[in-house]
Amino acid sequence: MKYVQVGLGSRAAAFRRVLAGLPGFERAGLVLKRTRAAGGRTYDSLASCLTETRPDFVMCFRPASTPDTLRVAVEHGVPVLAWAPPARTARELTALADVVDSGLVHVAE
Repeated sequence: MKYVQVGLGSRAAAFRRVLAGLPGFERAGLVLKRTRAAGGRTYDSLASCLTETRPDFVMCFRPASTPDTLRVAVEHGVPVLAWAPPARTARELTALADVVDSGLVHVAE
């Protein structure tokens, strides 16, 4: 299964190690706010990454961009795993109701 990772950090590194140890998982792309060397193909846009790589799912590790990540992934029909909370404010959370109703969003924790 191909996946796209949005953001870096300790949680992202832990999931990357787990998935690297499982057969059949491949990171197809890494979306970062600022392009830098990160061990693989990096993108500055989730939409372009999804169009080019056609992954099976997205994992979002960047809280500030989670609402946008959820919307873009759902628009492309790609399941997405995000961490709680998926929005910073109650207003942002309420605005995500239509995205969550897609059945493609999974929130961990």
